[in-house]
Amino acid sequence: DYRWAVHAYIVRAVNRLGTESGPSPYALTIPSEPSRPLCREKGTTAELRWEASSEKGLRGYHVYKLDGGVFGIKRVTEAPVAATAFTHEAGKGATRYWVVAVDALGQEGQPSSPAWFGQSYKGFFEGEWHP
Repeated sequence: DYRWAVHAYIVRAVNRLGTESGPSPYALTIPSEPSRPLCREKGTTAELRWEASSEKGLRGYHVYKLDGGVFGIKRVTEAPVAATAFTHEAGKGATRYWVVAVDALGQEGQPSSPAWFGQSYKGFFEGEWHP
């Protein structure tokens, strides 16, 4: 088996007569997404925090940022961060950040919901944690 593969598992119950049940929901072998990503704006700096993924033994988290256009998303962490917080120099303008859990094999899970930085209503959120 290729150890970097992502597998989906489905379970079926079999009764004593040998009749199989319907399939269970699938379970992936990648980590679940971190929840409640929040951003606090300090000038052009984005302070990010989130709630940890439920899996144990994670290597850490990668942070991604929208960097121009709809598909211009780039990773801003060189290596997975072990903490559930990260600070990044966002620059000027509006952008979004996503957090992804990384397991011990280096597999990345699903991205979190976005945390926004530099919105037009910025004055309302200045210095406060917000999604």
